Amino acid sequence: MPFSAIFDLMEMLLEKALIASVFALQFLFLSPVVVLAQCPPTISLSTASASISINDFGDITAGVTRNGITNISINSGCDWDLFAEATLVQNVDFTPAQGVVLPLSAIDIRAFNLCETPNHDYGLGSPPPPPRISNTLAAAFTGGRSYIVGTAPLPPGEDGPIAKAPGPCPATVINGAGTAAVNPTTHTFRIDIRVTPGIVPVVKPGLYDLTINFSAMDDVTGVFNLTSFTLEIEILPILQLKMSTSDQLDFVFSDITDYAAGITRSGATILTVSSSLDWDLMAVGTSSLNESTSGASAFWDQNLSYSALGSASIPLGVLELHQFPTNPAGGGPGVDYGPAFTTPPSGNNYVEVGYQGVGGAIVFSLPSTGDKTIAGNWGDATAGNSVAPGGYLPVVGGGPTSDYRYVISYRITPGLPVRFNGLMVGVDAQPGYYTMQVRYLLTEDQ
Repeated sequence: MPFSAIFDLMEMLLEKALIASVFALQFLFLSPVVVLAQCPPTISLSTASASISINDFGDITAGVTRNGITNISINSGCDWDLFAEATLVQNVDFTPAQGVVLPLSAIDIRAFNLCETPNHDYGLGSPPPPPRISNTLAAAFTGGRSYIVGTAPLPPGEDGPIAKAPGPCPATVINGAGTAAVNPTTHTFRIDIRVTPGIVPVVKPGLYDLTINFSAMDDVTGVFNLTSFTLEIEILPILQLKMSTSDQLDFVFSDITDYAAGITRSGATILTVSSSLDWDLMAVGTSSLNESTSGASAFWDQNLSYSALGSASIPLGVLELHQFPTNPAGGGPGVDYGPAFTTPPSGNNYVEVGYQGVGGAIVFSLPSTGDKTIAGNWGDATAGNSVAPGGYLPVVGGGPTSDYRYVISYRITPGLPVRFNGLMVGVDAQPGYYTMQVRYLLTEDQ
């Protein structure tokens, strides 16, 4: 076949292909697109899931609010009602021994649109009886259906169209036929949620799933369509300890009278506590030397020696503490640091001594017993030996605010000779510059 004939054939085939393509395009343009408003109504959400994490004591008491956590769209060819049903389950329990499961009543919900549609019913007066969801966060789930628009059907089986008075929208039937795209002021809703764990004294930390089924129902038949929204709620165990004032104190013994009377630093530390769990608060004296030897050398760190005479092994326990107020779980000698300083020291105020062992556990050293606790009772988890959840700011059900705020004073009394009330036996302390640390430990009751 001549080359020119082949070329003509290809040209013809190409032309046919173009004609077929044009025909196909014409066919598609002639197909109509129709959106039907159905009955029972269809319902859709802008998002099907979200999460909230609560890790601050203020959020426990005041709650956490998420505005616009999802949006609802209704398309309907008939009069309709809108309601929600919810369930709340705990999937993971962080502290099995503490608190109660977060109740459904801790969940407040609000539905809002430009026509202020929520909180309207038919034939039952205004405001409608509960359960209902309004355009404020005053509504909590109580079980069963909570209505956003309309109410439970009345005889003969429907509650009919609901007319909205003017302001801010013109008079209209708010639950009638229409689509969210054309009637956004009546057929769309912004959903807000608030979670307030503090409505119960002690809530179990953990992971919770809140499932809300939103349903749009045909007023006449009662047939409905629904869609589900899931909110994961994480409630973390909260133990917050704050220390105000300086984190360093200096004791300079340059006057002979200070050796016998000691030097006192009054109110040098203020501790404030906020907790969502039963808790204990402890003071532990330690040093770099003590930590590096696993408690075998429970002495101050000597940073500088001023003389070759005497011993540098000054026991950590020579530091005295005084607390105010006393331990709310029961105070007294050997129990807390509530007893007043005495001259010479009585031994009731010597700081507990310990070091951080395997896994971070505190191991107490001799001569300390581990019994003195600022608040609660370290090592005794029985009832009454801890402090209830609460904070130094007033909290409903949290107990006196004084239980969560402590003023700590310090004293060191070298004595003459410098043997710290006999804690150094047969040897005087070596003049020098020494340091140690006091660790304040806040923990779940144990």
